[in-house]
Amino acid sequence: MSTNRGGEPAVQRRETEPSALTPVGRLVGWVVKLRWWVLAVSLLFTALAASGLPSISLNHSYKAFLSPGSTQLDALESIEQNFVKEDNVFFVIKPKQGDVFQADVLQLLWELTDAAWQLPHATRVDSLVNFQYSSGQDDDLIVQNLVPKNASLTPSELQAIRDKALTDPRLRGLLVADDGGAAGINVLFHYEDQDPQENLAVEQAATALQQQFAETTAEVEIRHMGVVSAHAATIYTAWHDVKTLFSLAGVLVLLGLLVFLRRLVAVAACLGVTLLSILATVGLVGYAGLEFTVMTSSAPIVIMTLAVADSIHIMLTVMILMRDGMTKQQAIVSSLERNFLAVLLTTVTTAIGFFTFNFSEFNPLVDFGNIVALGIVLAFLYSVIWLPAFVAILPLNPESVSGPGRLARQLEALGNWIIGHRQLTIAASGALCLIAAIAMTQNRVNDSMFEWFDENSEYLIGTSLAAEHLTGQGSLIVSMNSGTSGGISDPVFLQKVEAFSEWLRQRDYVRHVATYTDTIKRLNQNLHGDDDAAYRLPESRELAAQYLLLYELSLPYGQDLATQINLDKSGVRIVATITDMNTIQIRSALNVLDAWFSENAPDVEMHRTGATTEINYLMYENMIAMLQSAAVAFVIIGLCLVATFRSVTQGLIGMTGVVMPLVMMFGLLGLISGEVGLAASIVIGVSLGIVVDNSVHLISKFNMGLRSGAPSRADALRQAFRTVGPALFINTTVLGTGFFVLAFSKYGANAALGLLSALTFIFALILTFSLVAPLLLLSRRKPAQ
Repeated sequence: MSTNRGGEPAVQRRETEPSALTPVGRLVGWVVKLRWWVLAVSLLFTALAASGLPSISLNHSYKAFLSPGSTQLDALESIEQNFVKEDNVFFVIKPKQGDVFQADVLQLLWELTDAAWQLPHATRVDSLVNFQYSSGQDDDLIVQNLVPKNASLTPSELQAIRDKALTDPRLRGLLVADDGGAAGINVLFHYEDQDPQENLAVEQAATALQQQFAETTAEVEIRHMGVVSAHAATIYTAWHDVKTLFSLAGVLVLLGLLVFLRRLVAVAACLGVTLLSILATVGLVGYAGLEFTVMTSSAPIVIMTLAVADSIHIMLTVMILMRDGMTKQQAIVSSLERNFLAVLLTTVTTAIGFFTFNFSEFNPLVDFGNIVALGIVLAFLYSVIWLPAFVAILPLNPESVSGPGRLARQLEALGNWIIGHRQLTIAASGALCLIAAIAMTQNRVNDSMFEWFDENSEYLIGTSLAAEHLTGQGSLIVSMNSGTSGGISDPVFLQKVEAFSEWLRQRDYVRHVATYTDTIKRLNQNLHGDDDAAYRLPESRELAAQYLLLYELSLPYGQDLATQINLDKSGVRIVATITDMNTIQIRSALNVLDAWFSENAPDVEMHRTGATTEINYLMYENMIAMLQSAAVAFVIIGLCLVATFRSVTQGLIGMTGVVMPLVMMFGLLGLISGEVGLAASIVIGVSLGIVVDNSVHLISKFNMGLRSGAPSRADALRQAFRTVGPALFINTTVLGTGFFVLAFSKYGANAALGLLSALTFIFALILTFSLVAPLLLLSRRKPAQ
């Protein structure tokens, strides 16, 4: 007897050719018949798509969080265009004994200040020692370093320096602690903010400089923080997730498939779908110009776990059908006929869940949702087109197929117990869901971006040290524009700036305020013989302009006022360093700030920004938007289930298996923390379409059993437990494992997302068996033919 290229007898090949099969069966029959062409075209498409991989770029800047055209991004870009950018590294120096006003510590500050100028792309270095301290002498203005360089300072001179530093509001709380126990050195840089290599070069140089001084000065603790360090932390985190977690997830998924499928052929088919889906998706992302961020870096792991889900259902059914006597090609066709609708529906609902991310206020989340949704669609196409062709050429013989028989028998036994105790399982599951629903009411929407970073990262260690002994953890940057060139010398405008600066200083979350009015008041005092009573704003525009000109002419290179005033002197920038605030606190603070301007300076053009403030503010808006979009997704998915099963009752039962696992997860959060953060809001979109997979496949197999002549509804449910139960169990194990790997991410949002998603998947499987299954027995409507 002649054989085809796949090793099957030719007579069997005719059995799968288009005949009286369903449309899906005819399509798969053609795929099997033309398998070599299908494989070639699939691989060619994948290769073309994957050629976009070199175009992938990494965006580490917090600008990536801001949507194009948003008020927040416009404000940030406006401030950056008019003032010096805040790409900085902030060194914290804390003596282990005494304060910083010791001769050897001040000498160390000078050495570190000079060395900081040598860092790549450094444009400005501000420290306690090189602070330009002004004083008046007759009618002259004297501007000089607060601490003389290479000078032998006497105790009285050290005390004088201490008194000047701790009474100057421009220094105290920013470059020197209120008690003098710590000092700071702020280094500004200028480079392309989209270039991660330049950012890493600066961070690595700063780290090397810190270590160099720390090794030679054991009596002083030196750390660093800043925007550059925060960007570098996100880059390191993204690389860690891609290199380490992706590999770990791949190994665990492979082991899971080997344990459950036990056939290398079946494992190779599932992994093939996964690999092709990831390569094609990431390559197309490169062509689309989307940038990978610390959030979207986890997308390949999510795609990998979801792609395995579709192929497991198909492969398990193939193996079961071959074990029951079908030929391989018959089993392939029959498996797709049985699973196509369920796999299609889960693909659609999962994609809907991820498309809800388009309601997010965070650009990276929008990209994350679209990337994963694209990967899901491609995984479906590879599962129903490439997978049948690939399996058709592999040596998978009926004699070699054992399949998950033991697991199927165990799940059938579980089904028998649930059927026999249906009232008990419904009552117990319902009670747990009710308790969870009550507990979830204790939650509030809240988060903090500082909790996203690994507590062992240099950035967070430096930030914590600075917050404890010196300055705040974040910054709030406000620009005020007079609307006219030179308008910053207008006394009316200056009074508004001063009023706002003083109002800021009264906020309990503000540690320090850097404002131009402190400088101009100091100059007015200097040119009035350093009379304390003259520490006030100049009375005329002419005097203010003259003071400013005289001061600028006295400043050395790199110490100008570009951080406080813009080029045409029409506006000023006020920088407030603030304590760690959560989303609720930030939202309240910014709303009050906006109200202050509306009431006290409505004619002043104001922009506000700041990495911590704006991101925390947007986090709240994002979480609300995600929760609202989830409600829309629930309705859409519910309608899809009703339309698919042609039964409102079964649609509602299916939605029970979608909603209740999320209720359980949020209830657990209510009992543990009482806060719904960014990760928890994302879990809804991630889980919506995934957990519906269980309900869809169970209800589909239940209906199929009824249509095929099962003696009773209980027998149809037993058959469903036996046939689809193993796939649901394996899927949950693989999906849970893949997402649980994210719990080891060094990025808090990704870690929480992975852990909460894994828990939700486990809840979903339990409730599918204990609640959805027995509820099906109460549904009396015969499924549509």
